[in-house]
Parts: sequence; C-alpha cells; structure tokens
Amino acid sequence: MAESILRVERVDPALVPIYERMTVPERLAASFAATRLVRARIRAHLSGLHPDWTSEQIEAELARRIRHGAG
Repeated sequence: MAESILRVERVDPALVPIYERMTVPERLAASFAATRLVRARIRAHLSGLHPDWTSEQIEAELARRIRHGAG
C-alpha cells in the first residue's frame, strides 16, 4: 500500500484578517470558487497537453491529479 503524505498549505498572513471578517458561508463560497478555478485551469492545461484526449480522459486525469497530485 502506498504511503500517504499529508500536505499542509499555509495561508498567506495578509489574507488572515480578510478571512476572519468573512462569515462561514462567505468562506465556503470563496473556497468553492477557488476549487472551480483550479479545476478549470487544470482542464485547460490538460487539453493543451493532450488535444487528442476525450473529455472523459481529461476528467479522469483531473480526478487523479486532485487525489494524488500532479507527479
């Protein structure tokens, strides 16, 4: 079984006061928006790298990268 690696991302200290002023629904909305942006950018990147891939192949690779990283 592959060893799981925990990655902890640090928040930019300049953003902390901004997040503290947000309500929980606002923080969730910001998080979901960031996730959508990242997914769209990875899709675009994969489409450029593999123009012959189907949308199903791109979605499968996107899911793999989200689960396991780009490596």
